[in-house]
This record gives sequence, C-alpha cells and structure tokens, in this order.
Amino acid sequence: MTLVGLTALSLDIRTKFSTPTATSLCVGTAIIGELLQISTAGDASVVDLANDGAGVAGALLLMTYFDNDVLPSLKHKSRFLVLAAGLLIMGTAFHPAVSISHTLLARAAALPELMTFDHGWERVLYRSYGGAAVIRIPLGDDKDLVAVVSMGRAQYSGLVIEPYPDWRGYTALRFSILTLGYTPQRVTLRIDDVAHNRQYADRFNRIRD
Repeated sequence: MTLVGLTALSLDIRTKFSTPTATSLCVGTAIIGELLQISTAGDASVVDLANDGAGVAGALLLMTYFDNDVLPSLKHKSRFLVLAAGLLIMGTAFHPAVSISHTLLARAAALPELMTFDHGWERVLYRSYGGAAVIRIPLGDDKDLVAVVSMGRAQYSGLVIEPYPDWRGYTALRFSILTLGYTPQRVTLRIDDVAHNRQYADRFNRIRD
C-alpha cells in the first residue's frame, strides 16, 4: 500500500508537495490503524507503528531510485546504494507478515496436533498470563520439548494457546499435564470460541483436581 500510494501520488501530481503529501498520508494511515486497534480492544503496538514507518522509508528510497526527477544528480553508485537500502528496509518491514504467514500455514498443516512445543514457529501461538512463566525444555534424552509453566501469584495464572480456529469435525481434546511435586494441583481448562461474549457463563470452563 505504501509503495503504491507513494508512486501514484508522485506520478500523478508532479509538484514539490507530492512526496510529503504521500508520506503524510501513509504515516497517518498507519497511526490511525493503531489507534483503531486500541479503541476496538485490538493488539496495538509501537513496534507495528515503527514497522509501518520503515515501510514508508523503504518505499521512499525505492521511489527515489526509479524516479529520475527526484534526485537527478545522483551518480550510478549512489543510486545503487539507495536501491539496496530501500530493498533492505522493505524486506525488514515485510518480514513480520511473511513470518506470521508461515506460522499460520504451519499451524493449519499440523492438525490435528494443536501444540507440541517442538517447533520454533509455535512460540507466537502461546503466552503466559497472570504472572506465570513459560519455558521449553527437552523431555529426557528425547529431542521432544515440553513447556514448563511456573504459576504466578495471581488467582488465575497459566498458559494461553491460540490453536487453529476451525475445530469442526473433531469431538475431543487430549493433552498431558505433569507435576514435579506430590501435592495435588487443580487445573482449569477454558475454551473461548469465536462467539463468546467474555462473560464467565458463556465460556467453556472445567476444573479438575
């Protein structure tokens, strides 16, 4: 979007204000997008905003390289450096999108396994909450990994997993939990489906000792 917007404005409006206008438009769109995520309980992030800014900067450099009217006095070597910098920045800006696409495809291909903790791409699909800490360690001499969850002091702390969203066709969920001590532990399993309203009675909650 950034590259298309900058190119379109710079080609269609040949004025000295075209590039600043296009840049302001793209940066403003990125800021508005993050603000909308805050107002809709989304996942707003300063990192995302910085990544958007990197995309704008990379697009500006690429536009500079391909448009002879922007900086006509640049020598061949300097123009090559501008191209290399633009491609590098754009590659960095697109990396999160490529990475999450790979994760989502791998998650879909792994069904019916929802989480094994063996793969690096799974790390963005689970997180701790309530002060809990989660680390992955080898299971004995095997290469398989397990997640070790150290509970926090909050009343509700634990591990959140974001599995593949479409479970149609499956009628059971199986998982294993081990404890290092001899004291019985209480485990709560909670499942939020796409239609849940964030009220306790609307969730799947089961407690097992």
